[in-house]
Amino acid sequence: ELFFHPVQIQGQLGSNPIPAIRQWFHNNVWPWPAKVVIADADTDRAAALVTSANVSETAQRHNFKAGWLVREPWRANQVSDNFLRLVAEGFFTPI
Repeated sequence: ELFFHPVQIQGQLGSNPIPAIRQWFHNNVWPWPAKVVIADADTDRAAALVTSANVSETAQRHNFKAGWLVREPWRANQVSDNFLRLVAEGFFTPI
């Protein structure tokens, strides 16, 4: 799932926000700076990556970034739980 914090364009969302978010994201954000990636949450294989790296092909080949790779499922699930709490509180919108 992909979530978005719409504060940058909240005045442009209207009654059907998904098309406006998609257009804004495509035109102004992509390639987006991936900050948190969580895989297999709530399983014994849960892992998380927190990084400032961009996910574009060029960035992957030419930029060197630091990050935090979490392989302990309990810690990755803490990251996931915190993120889901922010979603539940309305800080992020699913797209």
